[in-house]
Formats: sequence, structure tokens, C-alpha cells
Amino acid sequence: METAEKLADQHWKYIRQVLETHGAAGDEIARIGFHYLTAFVHGYKHGMEAVAADQDRKEA
Repeated sequence: METAEKLADQHWKYIRQVLETHGAAGDEIARIGFHYLTAFVHGYKHGMEAVAADQDRKEA
């Protein structure tokens, strides 16, 4: 499992507990989880691209 997926999974465990604590239904949690995890990984990858671009600019 890649770093982004590991971090997303760790974050999601917390968010899922919060949703369960507040009484969210299981099917609702599953839908939220799909979007949360995919958005987290997508955003993480954009962040890594931005870091790499910043490094390239500093080295140029």
C-alpha cells in the first residue's frame, strides 16, 4: 500500500468513528468513505506534485 493510501486509511478510521458516534447509517458511511478516501489520495498526489515542482524551481 502506498503512503497516500495508508494515510487516507488512518484518517478514514477516525472520520468513520466520528460518523458512527453521531449516528450515521452504515450505507451512508460507506458512500462517504468512498468519496473521502478517493479525494484524500487525489489531493495527496497533487500535493506531492507541487512539492516536486517547488524543488525543481529551487534547484534551477
